[in-house]
Amino acid sequence: MGPEEFFGAGARKTANQWPDLPPRDLAIRLADALQYESCHPQDLWDEISEWLTLNNVIPPVIRKLQLVSQEHCAAESPKFPSLTQQGSTMQLTRLIYTSKHQGLNTHQVDQILQKSRANNVHDLITGLLIVGESDFLQLLEGSRENVGKSFMRIMQDKRHYNVQITTCGDVAQRLFQEWSMHLIKASQIKESIISNYKIGGNFDPSKMSEFAVEDLCRTLSGGKWDVEAA
Repeated sequence: MGPEEFFGAGARKTANQWPDLPPRDLAIRLADALQYESCHPQDLWDEISEWLTLNNVIPPVIRKLQLVSQEHCAAESPKFPSLTQQGSTMQLTRLIYTSKHQGLNTHQVDQILQKSRANNVHDLITGLLIVGESDFLQLLEGSRENVGKSFMRIMQDKRHYNVQITTCGDVAQRLFQEWSMHLIKASQIKESIISNYKIGGNFDPSKMSEFAVEDLCRTLSGGKWDVEAA
């Protein structure tokens, strides 16, 4: 599946190369679009296409991209039901992103966790936050509107930089049904697990493929990942 199918055959006539890191202004556009309940995957492609045109950028080569999960799982946890206040079915969205930080002490990590949990309980968002020595990897699950709002808050948090959206799309069921935000320190993950996702001997989520990031999140959602549980 080539980029011309999404952006038009003339898209490759633009002059500038796609940057190594997804641009912050493009990430903001996508996060804003996700706030609308009627947002469809094609709407995200439209936002990307418009950004490419405005900035005269050649789109990246995209093959076999799948925005919508094909998971078929059992009914969700009653703790975080997929219902809006009006009682209609929620369009469940999963967004995973990576970012960098400049070092955090235990108190700062606790502050981030407590603030995230307070916001997420209010917005019926569940998820996972992996904290590495200089990296964040976060998974958010909830309604499109609330996931979009949450990501907008994150984009405005100065503790994050080099924010990259790894994957975003509709899913059938949450991976972290019981957790408003589950914090995992990368150093606590068993070496037998984390070694499968290291690149050049280092854990760097920003360099991991979409498949590897999602596979790691699914592995951690199963439990028995921490060194103490060994």
